[in-house]
Amino acid sequence: MERLNLPRLAPWIACLLWCVPLRGEPERFNLVLTRGERPPAWWSDLAVPADFLAPIHPQDGTPVFKTLKGTCFGIGLSAWPFPRLQARAVLPVESSRLSTPVTLESLSRPGDLEIGASVLGVGSRGSKWQAALDGLLRLPTGVDPSRLNDPILATGRGVLQAGVGAWASETSGRFSFFQWINWEKGGKLKVPAWRVPGFPDGEMTWPDALRAGARATWNLYRRGERRVSLGYEADLERHDATLWNGAVWSSGPTLWYSTGVLRVQVDPRFTVEGRWTFVPTGPGFSDPRPYGDYISAALFYHPVF
Repeated sequence: MERLNLPRLAPWIACLLWCVPLRGEPERFNLVLTRGERPPAWWSDLAVPADFLAPIHPQDGTPVFKTLKGTCFGIGLSAWPFPRLQARAVLPVESSRLSTPVTLESLSRPGDLEIGASVLGVGSRGSKWQAALDGLLRLPTGVDPSRLNDPILATGRGVLQAGVGAWASETSGRFSFFQWINWEKGGKLKVPAWRVPGFPDGEMTWPDALRAGARATWNLYRRGERRVSLGYEADLERHDATLWNGAVWSSGPTLWYSTGVLRVQVDPRFTVEGRWTFVPTGPGFSDPRPYGDYISAALFYHPVF
């Protein structure tokens, strides 16, 4: 059984902190550390085919695996090198577990590295009104499904993916609003030897995905350098069908997320955030895409001098 070795991440975190300039302006540089607990419903985000879940939901209807859980640690860095340009990078570290009363299968590995940038067309960094075009690259640094006996444990997709989108933000008094839309192109993964029984060699095409959402935030409390805010976020995610050798393998789900957000700024350097996401995707554990809650926490470090 492999476990996530957090001490190994310490040198990388220290390197990121060292690389961030000590002099700057509030919110110009951000280092983000996240941790999230994932229920079985989270795997619907990947639009995984039902066959990925076959070890959990076999054809006779009797579950073999009792639990499917995951934990994600993330390291992110964002910066405004210019007043109208924001750059960011996120490296997730995925840890997933399939277990029965007598067995346990787990995998803890880095996921796919995400690199993105936004170019403001309206406003600039720190403005109350902003609108931007956004681009995203997802590099295949994780473990793809074709390399695992239990493909649901994969930490990546094994293909280079790209996405484009736009976002806007508005601030008025104690309230702020944020809206976004993003389209991500799927990719083709060649599978020389599929390890799920009954699948020959072939080519799997990950689905294209459309994501959109909106968030409203209320600045509840402010005294000196301390701030407390409450937010609500609604997201829509639509996937096309997953293909196997050009034929439809799994139809794409439409997912709705509902998230409550609590954010506390301790001082100009540190902010903590908690998120509780409800994923309405289907009734009951007998469904490969059940209902579930996704709880996560984040620590933001803003180096200012």
